[in-house]
Amino acid sequence: MYFIPLIFLLLVAIFGSSSPVKAWDFSFKGDLTQKSTDNVNYSSTDLVSDRVKVIGAYFQTKDENDRFRLRFKANRYVKIVENNSNMLEASYQRKFSKDLSDSFQFKVFSEKYTTIPTIYGDTTSDNKGGEVQFALSRPMDKTLNLNAIYLVNYKSYVKNLDRTDYRFETSFGLDKLFKKVLTFAPEVTITYNNSKESYYTTFNFGANFYFGLELNEYVEVYFNYNWSKVNYMDRSFTLTKTGRTITLKEELTNSSREIGLNVYATDWLTLEAKFGNTKSNSNNTLNTYQANDWSLGASFRY
Repeated sequence: MYFIPLIFLLLVAIFGSSSPVKAWDFSFKGDLTQKSTDNVNYSSTDLVSDRVKVIGAYFQTKDENDRFRLRFKANRYVKIVENNSNMLEASYQRKFSKDLSDSFQFKVFSEKYTTIPTIYGDTTSDNKGGEVQFALSRPMDKTLNLNAIYLVNYKSYVKNLDRTDYRFETSFGLDKLFKKVLTFAPEVTITYNNSKESYYTTFNFGANFYFGLELNEYVEVYFNYNWSKVNYMDRSFTLTKTGRTITLKEELTNSSREIGLNVYATDWLTLEAKFGNTKSNSNNTLNTYQANDWSLGASFRY
């Protein structure tokens, strides 16, 4: 993971030297969240509850156009300690439109598990890689923005030399402000994950709906709903139906619901509470599961 801080410092040295020091804003943010879940391994049988402590922090420096950020996150489980992991990420963002609404971002990252994790899924393993993203926004009026994001993500799985993934993703959405207190932000996403190990190659499409309500200048409640369909291009299974054995390509339908509360206690302290429900339905019943999560957290900004 040591190469990531070195890249971060190099980028700061190269780009930061072109601007006066007084134009740069330096900040630090720390996050501490206590999370509980009733299905830690995302299993359809033998559900195991667990508690997770999520510790995160980032250091950043930015001016009007440029932002450099170094971010760290650690997950620490109480029972299933095999799922413990550390993540380190360095990123650079550049705003390039006249109104500063469009941006380019490049990041590199590394994630490492303490042992072999037990969480089921296609993305749970030691990995490292990078991502390039373009985010475009077009203000239509003072209360409506149209948004688009285009990104390419490269991820290499360290313990599986046969697996390298390239993810291409496009999303389109808008955010609309009503009466200066209610925000509605729908979004549709199309994703193609091309994996060297074709078992993990997928084509996905989905939608996300966000509602945020400011009760006052210190308290905000929100609801977020996400739905996606995952089609595996080269993953099949056999099924016996009406006396016949048939072969089917695997498909997943995922959905998640989240309701949360943010309390902006001071300029430097934010308190957070959240409840979420995740469901994954597959035509291969072995990969069907449901999980409920609860969390309380605090963010400190300096």
